[in-house]
Amino acid sequence: MENINKLLRDYPLLRRMVLYILLFSLTTTILFTSVNMYAEYLRAIRSIHNRLDSMEKNQMEVLANSVWTFNMAAIKIQLSSIFQNEDIVFLELSDDSGVLYETGSKPYDAKDFITRKVELYHDDYGEIRHLGTFRVYATTANVRKYLIGQLPLLIASQFIFLISICAFVLILFYYLFSRHLLRIVRFTKDLDIDRLDRHLDLGRGTSGRGQPDELERIVSAINEMQKRLRDDIIRMDKVEQSLRESETKYREIYNSPNEVIFIHDAASGDLYDINEAVNEVYGYTREEALQAGPAAMSAGYEPFTRDDVYRKVQAAVHEGPQVFEWLAKKKSGARFWVEVSLKFVEIGVNRYVIAVVRDIDARKQAEHKFAEEKERLSVTLRSIGDGVITTDVAGNVVLVNSVAEQLTGWSQEEAAGRTLKEVFSIINEKTGEPCANPVESVIASGEICGLENDTVLISRDGTKRSIADSGASIRDDEGRIIGIVLVFRDVTEKVRMEKELLKVKKLESVGLLAGGIAHDFNN
Repeated sequence: MENINKLLRDYPLLRRMVLYILLFSLTTTILFTSVNMYAEYLRAIRSIHNRLDSMEKNQMEVLANSVWTFNMAAIKIQLSSIFQNEDIVFLELSDDSGVLYETGSKPYDAKDFITRKVELYHDDYGEIRHLGTFRVYATTANVRKYLIGQLPLLIASQFIFLISICAFVLILFYYLFSRHLLRIVRFTKDLDIDRLDRHLDLGRGTSGRGQPDELERIVSAINEMQKRLRDDIIRMDKVEQSLRESETKYREIYNSPNEVIFIHDAASGDLYDINEAVNEVYGYTREEALQAGPAAMSAGYEPFTRDDVYRKVQAAVHEGPQVFEWLAKKKSGARFWVEVSLKFVEIGVNRYVIAVVRDIDARKQAEHKFAEEKERLSVTLRSIGDGVITTDVAGNVVLVNSVAEQLTGWSQEEAAGRTLKEVFSIINEKTGEPCANPVESVIASGEICGLENDTVLISRDGTKRSIADSGASIRDDEGRIIGIVLVFRDVTEKVRMEKELLKVKKLESVGLLAGGIAHDFNN
């Protein structure tokens, strides 16, 4: 009994099967017993009907003769013989005048009785005469008593039969399945990642057929699962190693640039990550920068506040990449200029904005100094009394001073970017032909070149002025020509005066010549 309890405790599935089989056995026993009892009941009832049929066939003709001869002694003997049947409880013989004979107790309720009514006739030389009616009542109580007596034996036999079958099924189930299933369970519970080379073997051989049975398929599936798991772990180890190497390379690349790389959360604008360059540019360690956030590394006043950072991040998300200059603040409190490039990226389900920050403070200072120098140069050029035009090597106007604006009729804003030929239109006064382009002459010779004599400048409004001009190249630190400078002045009045003086000299010469001729003539 103890072994059975242990077996049922160790095998819950077997325990449930026992319960289900017992319930099945009980239900089946009741069902089979009910069916058998009903079949036996029908057989017994059919037996009573058969006996009554036999009585009607064998004895009714003799009884009819006795009634015809009115032989009461014979009638009583015959009816007593019929009444000897244990199932018959009442007999009655009657004719048209009344009851001739009856025996037994007539039942008032015929529900549990079988009633048979037989009409008696006699053939009187071809004439059929009705003699009377014979009634018989047979009870079914004996059938019920018999069936009730047989019920315990029938139930016991059916239950023992079914229990025997169930016990055989349980033993067969345990031997063929449960013990092996428990071994599979223990094997899977003892699975260890470090011991995946073990092989599950139930020690039951093969099924002896061409195809494996269910347990063999389970064992094969578990062993195959172990193999795949082992292969997956090896593959995952390689992937993890590769990921670690990739992450190391990523970190090296991420931290190598001199630019500071900020990674912002696209939704909130909060700082998600930052590279090590923040230490050199801002003076913060990476951890300090992540804790301080972008607000601490901005100038702190409009338009360089935390809210402005958020607006820039959202502009990158919704409008596309952004490039702008930003006034930043070091850990020491010093403010400096940076150039920021923002770009929105999606990595899986995560959304970020990557900011690349470049320190341009030195460039901004250089640009400021350059702007100051350019302004001083512009003031100087505009203060010169001659006209000055500078161009690039392609001959496009870069700068026009105020005197040149007056002489050409083109302002600085209008002339910038236009060709020199369009702004500085010159012709030969005598021939009316366009003069050679000074830019081409200077670039070709590489030396200072003057304009041809009798050069006339035609201004934008058509005014013609005689000019004196010279052109020189502008060179960089390496001596390469990067532009041309033209210096010219209005010599219209000077040319007119020279022409007037030339006329006077000619008149004086004519006068002297005429006086000489007259003197010679007088002499």
